[in-house]
Amino acid sequence: MVSRRMILAVPALGALAACAPSPVVSAGSSAASHTLAPDDPRRVGAGVEAGLGAFVEARRADAAADEDAGLAAWYEAAAAAHSSHVRVLLQADPLGGTRADPSPIAEPSTPAPSPEPSGALAQAYRDAEASHRAAASGEQDSSMRMLWCSLAVFAGRAAVALGGPDPFPAPVAGRAVPVHVEPGTALDSADALVSRLDALRYGLETMIGRSGGTRADMSARRDEVEALRVEAAERIAAAGGRTAGPELEYELGGDPDDEDARDGIWAGLEDAVLAGWLRLAAATPGAGLPYGLDEILDRAVAQAGQAPARGLGTCWWPGWV
Repeated sequence: MVSRRMILAVPALGALAACAPSPVVSAGSSAASHTLAPDDPRRVGAGVEAGLGAFVEARRADAAADEDAGLAAWYEAAAAAHSSHVRVLLQADPLGGTRADPSPIAEPSTPAPSPEPSGALAQAYRDAEASHRAAASGEQDSSMRMLWCSLAVFAGRAAVALGGPDPFPAPVAGRAVPVHVEPGTALDSADALVSRLDALRYGLETMIGRSGGTRADMSARRDEVEALRVEAAERIAAAGGRTAGPELEYELGGDPDDEDARDGIWAGLEDAVLAGWLRLAAATPGAGLPYGLDEILDRAVAQAGQAPARGLGTCWWPGWV
């Protein structure tokens, strides 16, 4: 039997590795336009993304010259992601999904900065994250707020990855692009987030059992997820809402009996939780309950590191799944 909460959790589980588009789409948007002023956030944001694209392209050439194929591949994938970000921001309807006319209606407002000095890319990503967060904070349209938050999460995750021993795995294109969403109230979206945490916990517990308890990393993550679930439920209750109990079972995106499939299942479940945070961001205009927008983004950037730890690269547009 497929329940409402399974519907909330399942779409991202089977096809998450491909980052499929969200089925929650509505017609019309105040974001669509045919002209963009020089100070329009979309033109400014496109300038930020174009600058990042130039920066990583320069680093790709350096990595290729040093015969560091893995790092060069990461930079190449990141450059493609930034190209997608610029294209979407500058098309007439940035929320038009796969059917949108990609023709640009303006040029980025700011030129791409010089890629020097070497080693400053992580800081450039942190600056980009701050810029996109500011745009999200000033956005009234929920779908556009989710777009800015998605860009902020991508940049924040890249900054963290570049600060580690290596940034692998590389970002992946997937099939997801921004669309119009109807996130409902913040409490609705928070309840949906809890259902995704429940699905993740169920998947981890199932795979722990099938592995004979040999996966200490899964056990540690299950305990973290349980704590997150309890906290979220308490916050929802404090804000006047309530959460239903977890389902007895959730559909998993693979065979938990297959040892080789377990990390992929895990990664998909983690990305489903990330999508839950982004949908909550869409429903939260600022300092709201049960979470404020800044805290949601902090949580989402941290969550964005979970799937890459299991081998699934960050999608170009985190949150649309």
